[in-house]
Amino acid sequence: MWICQGSPEFDLLLSDVELACGHSGVELAREMGRQHPNLRVLLMSGLAMTTLQETAGVHRDVQLISKPFTRRALANRLRAVLAETPELP
Repeated sequence: MWICQGSPEFDLLLSDVELACGHSGVELAREMGRQHPNLRVLLMSGLAMTTLQETAGVHRDVQLISKPFTRRALANRLRAVLAETPELP
């Protein structure tokens, strides 16, 4: 069960692509996106984007930050993602 079920609105989900117990940040983003259509998502991973597309189902339009990153790089990416206009359903 995801923590987002029955939760109030979120502005942003920041998640690693690989989570514990066989779950993934991609699955979490999809589920939260169904419940919160205006949610912005930033995924982080140490894997290359091509590897993510092949193994985790991450699409090119997914916002991603590569690990390791600095606090400044993370802050800049978060600001950029939050500044984007969400797509309307």
